[in-house]
Amino acid sequence: MQLSFNKIFLRLPFEEHLVKTSSGFVSVAIYGDQEKPVLITYPDLALNQLLQLGAAAMSYNDPLLSVDDLADLVAEVLDYFGRGADIYMGVTIGAYVLTLFAVR
Repeated sequence: MQLSFNKIFLRLPFEEHLVKTSSGFVSVAIYGDQEKPVLITYPDLALNQLLQLGAAAMSYNDPLLSVDDLADLVAEVLDYFGRGADIYMGVTIGAYVLTLFAVR
């Protein structure tokens, strides 16, 4: 039997935090020792929707965030946790958002 990365990853113990930002709440999952160097990942937005089991459906009245807005949210979340220079890794649009964040 072969397990996919997601099945293994989702079985690891983690802490979930709901971080209040200027655009609403952001769900942050923390795995491992917070005292060690951090690898911050930002999935593709479509992948993120798949991972948010039990999340409320979006309404047509919900404001749409630009990639610049999403990059600003990264800064807000890092400020919340008191993090600075870490390692960032994104997938498709997540990589683009993290690149915009890093350029700023």
